[in-house]
Amino acid sequence: MQPRKPSAKPRGNELDRLASVGVVVYSRQYRNALLGSLEGKDGIIPFDLGDGSDESLRRLVHVRPQAVLVDVPKGRMATLLRVIHAQHPTVALLAMNCDESETELLALFEAGLTGFVPHDAGPEDLICTIRDAIAGEFHCPPRIAAALVRRVNAAGDVFERNPVPTALTARETQIARLVERSLTNKEIASRLGLEVSTVRNHVYSICRKLDAHRRGEIAARLGTPPLLIIPARRRRRDRNH
Repeated sequence: MQPRKPSAKPRGNELDRLASVGVVVYSRQYRNALLGSLEGKDGIIPFDLGDGSDESLRRLVHVRPQAVLVDVPKGRMATLLRVIHAQHPTVALLAMNCDESETELLALFEAGLTGFVPHDAGPEDLICTIRDAIAGEFHCPPRIAAALVRRVNAAGDVFERNPVPTALTARETQIARLVERSLTNKEIASRLGLEVSTVRNHVYSICRKLDAHRRGEIAARLGTPPLLIIPARRRRRDRNH
């Protein structure tokens, strides 16, 4: 697998303009067309990551792009985003041709989405969206931004009423928040750099302390919507887990 080579070797500050972009699109014809349209455009270096299968995840590990454009069937979108975000949290994830309703987009943002490309976006809009996402900027319609603000505000209100039980350690709190987002033990281990067995033991301890019989009951015991994730305070002993 090779990227499309730029027509001339970049020099000086041109290197700062280069942006590696992975393309995960279910339709092979559309994927090839998109790769062709990105080739040589404003320093974009596109990579074909496939159709969203396990092979795409293996290619992603090898390429490590700065951003990934994703267009897969609706039923697979959130799961794929969640897996990619868990394994590569710094990669900007952009959805294409997705349902732009508040409910659907909020679910995708919870799964790790960074931004999305509107249905009516042109080539220049696509390039701007990619570069903005890589730079850490976020653009979306006002109604979606308002929905995100409402969600965060609601999460803050619930958290004040239902603080994390003090019995949980900082590491357990961190893992509990990731369990709330429906991440598997393997995904949590990959994100936090832990062994799967270590995460499994932490989840068991969390369930015992919260009197939860299943993973799905953890969110109910904490009383916090999945969107809110509280970073764990690092303790010296946590580094040994």
